[in-house]
Amino acid sequence: MSYSGQQPSYKLYKVHAHHFSPTKQAPVAFEYTGRASLILTGPFSWKKYYFDAPGAQVLIDAEDVISMNMVPYLKRVYPV
Repeated sequence: MSYSGQQPSYKLYKVHAHHFSPTKQAPVAFEYTGRASLILTGPFSWKKYYFDAPGAQVLIDAEDVISMNMVPYLKRVYPV
């Protein structure tokens, strides 16, 4: 199998778990600002988060929010 030299249309990021015990809170919206799709796994909840295109907004479980703040091209969406 040969490598075609093309970059994949997705990126993988390693998200580190922080050691804390959050109280149960509402999920938080994040918007993806990258170029292609992005799939992340929450380090605490183990939920899969799918950002299918730039501008996609996904609700992130409260216990995964701190780790997701460190992912490039993800920004927290604040309610108006």
